[in-house]
Amino acid sequence: MQVNVAQLIAELLYEYDAITIPKFGGLTSAYRSAAIDQVAGKLAPPTKELSFNQNIVVNDGLLLGQLQERYDLTSTEAESYLDQFVTELKGRIDRGEKVSFPNIGQFYVGSDQKVSFVPEKTNFNADAYGLPDVKFYPITKGGVKPAFDKVATTPPPAEPKKQVAPQKEGIGWESFLIPILGLLALLLVFYSQRDFFFPSNTSDEDNPEAAIHLDDIPNRAEGKDISEDDIIIDDSGEEQDVVIAPTQREAIVVIGLYSESQNVRKAVERIYKMGYEAVTDEKDGNFRVAARFGYTGEDELKRIHARLKRTFDKNAWIMSK
Repeated sequence: MQVNVAQLIAELLYEYDAITIPKFGGLTSAYRSAAIDQVAGKLAPPTKELSFNQNIVVNDGLLLGQLQERYDLTSTEAESYLDQFVTELKGRIDRGEKVSFPNIGQFYVGSDQKVSFVPEKTNFNADAYGLPDVKFYPITKGGVKPAFDKVATTPPPAEPKKQVAPQKEGIGWESFLIPILGLLALLLVFYSQRDFFFPSNTSDEDNPEAAIHLDDIPNRAEGKDISEDDIIIDDSGEEQDVVIAPTQREAIVVIGLYSESQNVRKAVERIYKMGYEAVTDEKDGNFRVAARFGYTGEDELKRIHARLKRTFDKNAWIMSK
């Protein structure tokens, strides 16, 4: 079995602000708000700045526990894999090699004989995932400034100036364009922080299309078996949030049973933020909430199942696959 510790660390950085590699150091991330680069003409979305601290070597158990859960290892086996990974990493760095972690960065020995770290440009801020930099151009009186200067040419002979009657100066269109572009930039920054200013108060009752509803699904606590035939999914032809590729299989994982609608709403919002589709059902005054997604293999199914258990409830179970 191939255990990829570096890949696991990269995935955990989307969920945790600090990951400790025992006996080596710690990776920490700090929030950085959206920024405007006047020189490059770019508006960057919010991100997390990644740094490395060699003094953080105490094992907090996070990485070890995730290894056990991801690869179904015992505590002894997980410790063995982690020790082997750290030993090999230190050996390569001591030999003067530059060791790269995909999507994280590069480790090497600096001139001060200490481990140095150069992060990659990966944005580990899950709320801003996928947002690109926005390019903008400064506005001049004559309009948008061109990306390059015109080639100097010899000016033609000047013609005699004609006397014309003075005209009343009007308001140029650029006077309207400048505040509009500034407003668009503010809206982009505001949109990236929308959850902070306007927490969502919608629920499945207010917005019935927010999640797929399951009709008459037996409760596992009642001792009844659950099968894929028990699931009724709306096939009215409307576009769903999650697209299952032809090469993928579909799975539904029940993450909990709630009695209050506000808890249902929070669970549904969290499922969508994780990139899955929310599925709900009401029975006897309680609400069952599940996540629907596509997967290509058992390893991927186990990984997503473990992530849902870690986020919601350790008793989350696979209803269909």
